[in-house]
Amino acid sequence: MMQRYNALENVLSQPNSHAMGVMKLLDQYYPALAKKVFEGNPLMEVMVKANFCSMDILVYPICGRCESLAAYFKYASNPDGTPMKDKFGKTVGVCKCRKCGAETIAPISFYEWCLMELKKKAPEDIGTELIMAVDIVAERLMTDAKRIYARAYEKEKNYDQSEQS
Repeated sequence: MMQRYNALENVLSQPNSHAMGVMKLLDQYYPALAKKVFEGNPLMEVMVKANFCSMDILVYPICGRCESLAAYFKYASNPDGTPMKDKFGKTVGVCKCRKCGAETIAPISFYEWCLMELKKKAPEDIGTELIMAVDIVAERLMTDAKRIYARAYEKEKNYDQSEQS
């Protein structure tokens, strides 16, 4: 059982291939931007670079103060306490930055922000590249980790069967 747990932990601790691909793509076109967004950000270390993040990296909100990745944590409300709605009638979210601690009401997504920042430094199809970016090394690590987990599971299954005989 412990082998399976360790193998699963290994799979989850591997980098998220899409997030790493986006990071490398940004580093290729605009290294200063990649450094600003990814370095020294606890959210990046804990969620986005790991394989158990809950959202696609391009959907994360951007902090209005330091322009780093942030995380949604509540909905905005009007002075009377009712939920704030945008022009489409959708509830407005508020994000909090793990890097500087600022709260931003109705933040833009990382994808939108990248498109604005890369407008003059990258080719026109950068939006498609961001969506499709996959780091080959991270993908290989994921495959290796899954293989290790499968081997550990098979060994444990075979061990259990030999004990029952």
